[in-house]
Amino acid sequence: MTTGDVAGRLRAPARAAVSKVPEITAWFWLAKVASTGMGEALADWLYFRYGTVPTAAFGAILLIGALGLQFGSRRYTSGSTGWPSSRYA
Repeated sequence: MTTGDVAGRLRAPARAAVSKVPEITAWFWLAKVASTGMGEALADWLYFRYGTVPTAAFGAILLIGALGLQFGSRRYTSGSTGWPSSRYA
């Protein structure tokens, strides 16, 4: 076994792993900007309509509920329990 053989084998899994990463396209950025914008707009509306304490309480309730769903889940299901807690954190 030569050094070249080891280097070749070490690079091969890295190339396979890179192909498993989702491609970031214009659709990704469109969805990200739209969802972030809507979340910020809702937070601003709640703040200006109800004030700081009710808005913070509402956000805390959403976060606690999302974490409860995530930790209460017995198995991983893509997208149904993982994203809410990261959204409200």
